[in-house]
Amino acid sequence: MPLDLYCVDVSPPVRAVLLTGKALGIEFNLKLVDLFKGDHLSPEFTKINPRHTIPTLVDDGFILWDSHAIIAYLVNKYGKDDSLYPKDPQARAVVDQMLHFDTGTLFPRLRNIGFPLLFLGKKDLDPKSKKDVEEAYGFMESFLEGQDWVAGKTMTIADFCCVATITSLELSVIPMVQDFRGKSPEIPCLMRKMTLDLYYLNDSAPVRAVLLAGRALGLEFNMKLVDILKQEHMSPEFLKLNPQHSVPTLVDEDFTIWDSHAIVGYLATKYGTDDSLYPKEARARATVDQRLHFDSGILHPRLRNIIHPLLFLGKPAIGAEVRRDVEEAYHFLEKFLDCNEWVAGENMTIADFCCVSTVSSLDVLIPIGPKYPNLSAWYKRCKEKMVGYEEANQAGLNIFERVVKSALSQK
Repeated sequence: MPLDLYCVDVSPPVRAVLLTGKALGIEFNLKLVDLFKGDHLSPEFTKINPRHTIPTLVDDGFILWDSHAIIAYLVNKYGKDDSLYPKDPQARAVVDQMLHFDTGTLFPRLRNIGFPLLFLGKKDLDPKSKKDVEEAYGFMESFLEGQDWVAGKTMTIADFCCVATITSLELSVIPMVQDFRGKSPEIPCLMRKMTLDLYYLNDSAPVRAVLLAGRALGLEFNMKLVDILKQEHMSPEFLKLNPQHSVPTLVDEDFTIWDSHAIVGYLATKYGTDDSLYPKEARARATVDQRLHFDSGILHPRLRNIIHPLLFLGKPAIGAEVRRDVEEAYHFLEKFLDCNEWVAGENMTIADFCCVSTVSSLDVLIPIGPKYPNLSAWYKRCKEKMVGYEEANQAGLNIFERVVKSALSQK
């Protein structure tokens, strides 16, 4: 079958796709993209992928980028069974959680080391980057306690992604995840009444994404506020639930899951009356997954790069570089929304819940403006058509706006 994979030899995300291909017995037609020559910015490549990233997969006219979305698509379409990406809602949610851990935590920390070394001429690791990687290793150590693989007792696509990033990180900092690293050679070359505890913060964008999904699905949550300023997320009780000590965290009877993207996928899979919010068809789901990883790997980190210095480091200004990064993210979304009403196609999906919660927060800080008509129209559409938008997103967004505007006024 014609499976073109645009790649760079040294890229961990590319290696994750290659590992998946080996596991599935798939051969790729490899197309090398020379970043140093600007091949990824050529009109030919940006027409295929407006985000100009690798890996990018072309499968008989279907185009997909983001390694996590690609490997899920490959397993969904070409896997002989679901062992690498289980269909059971709880098992799949844990795999998704770890995929987003790679997208939002592991890989950004690798990028924070690799980009300055390769492109800015820096020759040493800064202490903060090393500390961040050590923290990520600590999370991994906790995840692997009592189990052989990152998402449970069997190897999954989450292991392919995490090991590709981990093996790159250990070139720069002391490896800590010995048990997991040692396994890498084994990898082949309507309201319902239920107990749904949601640990949350009022103004958190990821929490608001889960609330939007809950409204769409007719779910009620038992809301449990976590006061970060009082360090409640670092309490032994909370760390036992979630060693990554992040919100939102969901507890559904005896099952615990964190990361908003994994949570909304789990809720739609388990409690949806149909698959409209998270399609089962391989290509449609792959596009939704791609947009979910766009939120966890691009949109939300760029929001965090503004909020953390503003609220926790006392820096009441938005720098020019950070502003450019947000404008770039808006540009990507503008392209995604060409000819589409929603970020993953013609229908609203869980990807819209995640993206709008982040975009609405970014808009408070850096207004979208008339340069992005597709994005502006989509944002308006979300406000008008999402069930319970005012309560699920706008209420928390109003709190967020008051907090950040107060911080910005301290100049």
